[in-house]
Amino acid sequence: MGGKLVTMKQYKSLLAFMLFTCLSGCSSPDTSPTFDKYTDSNEKDVLARFGMPKYTLTEKAERLRGELRKNLRDQVQSGKVLIKELYYLSAEGETIFWLAKKPNGVWEVISDVYIPKGRFF
Repeated sequence: MGGKLVTMKQYKSLLAFMLFTCLSGCSSPDTSPTFDKYTDSNEKDVLARFGMPKYTLTEKAERLRGELRKNLRDQVQSGKVLIKELYYLSAEGETIFWLAKKPNGVWEVISDVYIPKGRFF
């Protein structure tokens, strides 16, 4: 399995996000969201590093809604794949992990985001 390919849809979404960020006043790196920092991790790694999440949601990819969730469907083979969301809230901000259940039963991180305190989506 080689590296991840970026689809044109994902590329356009990233460009739109960057443009919106700059139009709304480019912020310092300290207040910018950080995406996909832990994509080489699994659920066990996340729980060891962050502890128990504030909440967990498990849903089929095809049923996910919301600005941060809608692109997850493009990252799995089928809309029937289960996605688990782990949400963490700290004094510094929010961290959200999305994991897909692999055929071997392991939940692997397919995307994550860190949103600093005071930053809203």
